[in-house]
Amino acid sequence: MLRRSLRLALALLVPVLALSSGSGCGSKDSVALSAWITNPQLGLESGTLGERLTGSFVLNLELGPEASGSTSVSLEDFALAPAGGTGDLVPAFSPEPSETFPVKLNAGDKKQITLTIPDGDTLSDSQSSALCASDVEIRASLRDTLGDNAITSVRSAAISIAGCP
Repeated sequence: MLRRSLRLALALLVPVLALSSGSGCGSKDSVALSAWITNPQLGLESGTLGERLTGSFVLNLELGPEASGSTSVSLEDFALAPAGGTGDLVPAFSPEPSETFPVKLNAGDKKQITLTIPDGDTLSDSQSSALCASDVEIRASLRDTLGDNAITSVRSAAISIAGCP
């Protein structure tokens, strides 16, 4: 009798556990903002006052399909840093986005926003040398309202700057 009761209990428990394990929350990516950088094409161009940074890259944004609502994404800052290292080689550069920020995303939305380095500031000799010394990465900071305005950090893959001597 006891053996039969245990078999019955196990027979009922296994399907309940299987159902409950599949009904939990999805992965973080299915409910939160994901961001990544693709197609970085950066270079140095000689000007009358020195070298300046040129180029563009794409910021990809995606709000998970199971997000609890929409979000508004704001750009905080951008920097060029040693690939995989610490510190900034060119802090706080300001690329121009192809869309006006903040950008609104609904659950499941994806956006690709091209950011272009505007004609502007001349780099110092030390910045130009540091950019050409080894691979760099683009670092960005974003805020989104669904994430309680917490900072989301984004890094590109390692890239080489074109136009280095």
